[in-house]
Amino acid sequence: RGAAVGAHTRAQRALAQLHLGEKRFTHTDTLMLPTLGSQEGAFENVRMSYTGENGQTIRQLMSAHKLRRVAMCCLASPHGRRQHLAVSHEKGKITVLQLSALLKQADSSKHKLTLTRLSSAPIPFTVLSLSGNQWNEDLLAVCGLKECHVLTFNSGGAVADHLVLTTGLDANNYIIKAIWLPGSQTQLALVTSEFVKIFDL
Repeated sequence: RGAAVGAHTRAQRALAQLHLGEKRFTHTDTLMLPTLGSQEGAFENVRMSYTGENGQTIRQLMSAHKLRRVAMCCLASPHGRRQHLAVSHEKGKITVLQLSALLKQADSSKHKLTLTRLSSAPIPFTVLSLSGNQWNEDLLAVCGLKECHVLTFNSGGAVADHLVLTTGLDANNYIIKAIWLPGSQTQLALVTSEFVKIFDL
């Protein structure tokens, strides 16, 4: 079924079935249900906090849609086995949660997420974005307004290494986001309001 021989024919057959097959519609009000709670307070204190020395600057940039907050990020790669979720909390902390148990839950009628907390890592600034490396699921880039740290996680979800990047940004410049270069396990592009800086870790 997954063999290379005949793959083109199978793809054509699947596309024909998708486009020409009979369409059925089902009306439901329960397609998406609200979650009432989560284990261990996994998603508590995830609201954006505008305290600290850069708080008002962050608020202005986000109001002007020049910055976008990314508070959660999956740590996964095409050939990896990790099923972890990194969550940014307002008190300068990154929490890593185990997703595999959630994917195997049979009873969703309780509206309660069961997520196991694997570890937490303190971050000394207001976290604005998280970026996982799809070619190396152990790496997570954590960005603030002018700071960028790269966390390395072990197989158990604990922080094995904490690398601080020297961004060298002037007073008016700020980080928009970090992007891992396609196909690279170590190259990270830091997109700022004035330039793009590429690091090879």
